[in-house]
Amino acid sequence: MNRLAYHAKAVVISIEYRVALEHAFPTAFEDYCAGVARGIDNPMVNPVITGAPSLVGLACSRLLVNVAEKDLLRDRGILYCSKVKGCGWKGETELIQVAGEDHAFQILVYEFENAKKLIKRLASFLV
Repeated sequence: MNRLAYHAKAVVISIEYRVALEHAFPTAFEDYCAGVARGIDNPMVNPVITGAPSLVGLACSRLLVNVAEKDLLRDRGILYCSKVKGCGWKGETELIQVAGEDHAFQILVYEFENAKKLIKRLASFLV
């Protein structure tokens, strides 16, 4: 995340979770899941669920969604992108699909070439 923030010259927010040794497994995983669930299940940020407001009036003009081939959330990201495109919003939508990678690879294996490419692409989108 530091690399993304550096290249984009932006503030990046990440979910804080408790770590071992102070907190035994699966505490960190449970903290992460709770943080993600607050966004995924919130109709204000998830246009796919029932009760979500229309995105036609979305204030931004561009949306970039990136998914990794082996990520369990890949299909959700693709569906999200599709719903935004199909809702009548007039902005530009781009979907990046990275082959052969898993969830958060750009953070976990940030020295790999795919991670470096994605970070630079995300940063260029933000600036």
